[in-house]
Amino acid sequence: MSAVVVSISLEELIPYINWTYFFNAWHIPGNYEGITSLCTCEACRQQWLSRFFAAERPKAQEALQLYLDAQVQLKEWNEQHTLTIQVKYGFYDATSSEQVITLCNDSECLKIPTLRQQRPRPDGTCWALADFIAAEADTVGLFAVAVHGVNEVNDDEYISLLRRTLADRLAEATSEFMQRKLLSQNAIRPAFGYPSLPDLSLLFDVERFFTLSEIGIHLTHHAAMKPTSSICGLYIQHPQVRYFMVGDISMQQFTWYAKQRNMSLQALKPFLNLNVLP
Repeated sequence: MSAVVVSISLEELIPYINWTYFFNAWHIPGNYEGITSLCTCEACRQQWLSRFFAAERPKAQEALQLYLDAQVQLKEWNEQHTLTIQVKYGFYDATSSEQVITLCNDSECLKIPTLRQQRPRPDGTCWALADFIAAEADTVGLFAVAVHGVNEVNDDEYISLLRRTLADRLAEATSEFMQRKLLSQNAIRPAFGYPSLPDLSLLFDVERFFTLSEIGIHLTHHAAMKPTSSICGLYIQHPQVRYFMVGDISMQQFTWYAKQRNMSLQALKPFLNLNVLP
């Protein structure tokens, strides 16, 4: 199929925000179950805080205030129609061979070499994403999400950081929303630069094949996406598919991978979000 571009409303995405990851971005770890169902009265807030041990209560109070400030920001964005949230996705004929996934449309193909785990899992396996793609006649999706319109406040570092971290969660919420809409339960959406697909330089090839700029995503020389609240990745469906981390790789695999990418080791290493062992 040809690629599709859609816009998603902020209201549709709010239920999909992962608040645990939002708090983690602010270095507030913990379990704050029930925070999203609190009403606005002070009595309910104090009752919720009373569930925590005294030593935990300051962090819970911090999480609560941050959550309330985020709600104010979301309301402002929603009422003023500040944000534009766009998604581009398409599904392509796919094959895999020797750890390389190949996607093809009518006129060209995109090759995505994948890295294999070096430390065996408890069952003795070492996974690469290509393991979940058939040798022939499979289908793999490409997707990209961009959140536009997040303005920072030059004289208010807190509000600027609140907006950035909230926009990042909205980008992830959009990815979750679209996955539930488009895919079966046995599916993942690994993003470029993330643990199972750590090579950001692949985004340059994706741009040529998929035209990320169609939804306003532009790449820096280091393959960082602008706007910063953007995500690009694959849709993979398979009965045994799951998320995993590649982890450290050997120099032997790094050399093989660089050859697949037609890049020198020196040029490739800054794009890899992992360690290469001597």
